Amino acid sequence: MQRYFFKRFIRAVIVVWLVATTFFFALRMISDPVELLFSQSGMVTPQEKQAMREFLKLDSPIHIQYADFLFSAVQGDMGHSFRFRQPALPMLLGRLPATLELTFAALAIAAVIGSILGIVAALKPHTLVDHFTIFLSLLGQSVPVFWLGIVLMLIFAVQLGWLPATGRGDLSHLILPAFCLSTYPTASVARLLRSSMMDVMSQDYIRTARAKGLPETVVVIRHGLRNAAIPAITMLGLLLSRLLGGAVVVETIFDWPGIGSLAYKAISLRDFTMVQAASVVFGVAVVVTNFVVDMIYAWIDPRIRYA
Repeated sequence: MQRYFFKRFIRAVIVVWLVATTFFFALRMISDPVELLFSQSGMVTPQEKQAMREFLKLDSPIHIQYADFLFSAVQGDMGHSFRFRQPALPMLLGRLPATLELTFAALAIAAVIGSILGIVAALKPHTLVDHFTIFLSLLGQSVPVFWLGIVLMLIFAVQLGWLPATGRGDLSHLILPAFCLSTYPTASVARLLRSSMMDVMSQDYIRTARAKGLPETVVVIRHGLRNAAIPAITMLGLLLSRLLGGAVVVETIFDWPGIGSLAYKAISLRDFTMVQAASVVFGVAVVVTNFVVDMIYAWIDPRIRYA
């Protein structure tokens, strides 16, 4: 297990370095950050542009900028935001709890509702319940998140007045954005668990358990779900990375004070430093999530660590 952990950790570090390097060069290849910053401003003198380049540390050769970026990033310094007048990384990390709250709430909804739908559909194959579950799964994977968020807001916040439309506060503020973010992973878990459960329930050891006279609940949960859940657990871990990316749209729609909404504001304000820091933070979050999933999967199924 230690050898497996070490190998995965080294790979994660390399991927983080590649992610940071990709974002560093990509943001500079798109356009000149200073020209983009002042594109909608009035008359700006060359002296002001040069001062901004010095502030953003863009006045050095690209290899010097890259070395300075890596050295500062290792020390936890991702630059100083020009628009927000604050260090970029502490400002992003201050919003991380809100993003994690929204993401894990959506993941919990997907795990519970998706599992229920998948199990029920697998136990009643080719029935009306099964067809309805498949329809809901296809619908959940097809509906755009931004459209669903607006519809939910109009119905439950504006017309019915049951839930708040925006902001972060008590549990009522979390329901709409979490449900909106959970639609795709819920549908994915339901479809995968349905297929996995149907395959497991047709195995010989399931027929043997029933022949022994075990209650159907014990057969389904202890023998069926336990073996069918491993692919679903893997998918939940992979979907967590997708949720972190999808949180940008949901946070913007519901004005949820997380990293995603801050990144959107930084893009709108052409805040080069904040956009660069947010991109790296999102990339690192995805890599760390995948690393943790690999560790959990190896703990659940010991065969993985020897593969």
